[in-house]
Amino acid sequence: MIRDVKTWQDSIDLSPEHAAAMWAARQSEGLSVHERALLDEWLRGNHRHREAWQHVCGVLTVLDESKDTDLLSELRSQAREAKRRPLFSSLQLAAAVAAAICLLFAAPALYGLLDPGRTTHPQIAQPAVEQKWARFASAGGQVRSLRLSDGSELVLDARTKIDVRLGRNQREFRLIEGQGLFDVAHDPARPFVVVAGPTTIRALGTRFSVKASSGEARIDLFQGRVAIQTSAGLAQILEPGQRLVDGGNGKRTISPVPHASLDWQQGMTTFDNEVLSSALAELNRYSDRKLIIADLRLRDLRITGRFRNGDPDGFAEALGVVYPVRAHRQGPDVIELKSLN
Repeated sequence: MIRDVKTWQDSIDLSPEHAAAMWAARQSEGLSVHERALLDEWLRGNHRHREAWQHVCGVLTVLDESKDTDLLSELRSQAREAKRRPLFSSLQLAAAVAAAICLLFAAPALYGLLDPGRTTHPQIAQPAVEQKWARFASAGGQVRSLRLSDGSELVLDARTKIDVRLGRNQREFRLIEGQGLFDVAHDPARPFVVVAGPTTIRALGTRFSVKASSGEARIDLFQGRVAIQTSAGLAQILEPGQRLVDGGNGKRTISPVPHASLDWQQGMTTFDNEVLSSALAELNRYSDRKLIIADLRLRDLRITGRFRNGDPDGFAEALGVVYPVRAHRQGPDVIELKSLN
């Protein structure tokens, strides 16, 4: 087992790349509350730490995306061989990941694989005014941009449905399912109101995102201010950089907005110590080919990394590089994940 991480100094004594690899290895075994606090402190301490962490989390994605690259094919082969050894430990994993990162830093042509970009050209949407609603939707794997007639812009994540009505006195939106980013044109005479399940968000001129899932609403505020009416009937004002999650059962939480909260606009999803079952539920929104857990022992496996949306085969292969997991194809539409143990 890799050495215990007891103090922040244990991290800063190492280079950012090796410290990030060490943290990734420790996280694969499960971080204690104390270690999670130390990791957060290390990430806040220096922008180079955050950059190194982002790269180490992207290594799995790079290993998958670069199937034709001899260098990364060799890294993948070495990682699999190391895992077969009886004495394979997280220390060896840290060394392997650190080596991969150093090689990636030495290959500028591969940087784009860690941060693939995608541009969307907004479509002009002219929903009717007053009592008539217009519905907009996006397909699986599609990110759709809309420019509304009032000057506001709306970006829909995959498998999102939203009803829009731009009235003379109020601009109304009903988020049926999925996730949307709202860039609101300032118009004090017409409040901008978004309803997601039992949660209502009001804004005048601001930028925020809303996600509706399983009776829960999540609001991330990036600019301006919004007033939220929660499912319990409570009023809450959000400030920029805050996230509110309304569980629909009267429970609400407020936390900082994660740096990767808008990764979906670039066709990526980032997980930070997420359980596998939740990670698959999110990734399955982007593809008609579904990832299924066939071994209940894998449900609580913790996942950290940045992955391309709409590529379930790539995710399954990348998962098997680090964890004792194999993928079994069940026809054209299902990929089962099973434990090797």
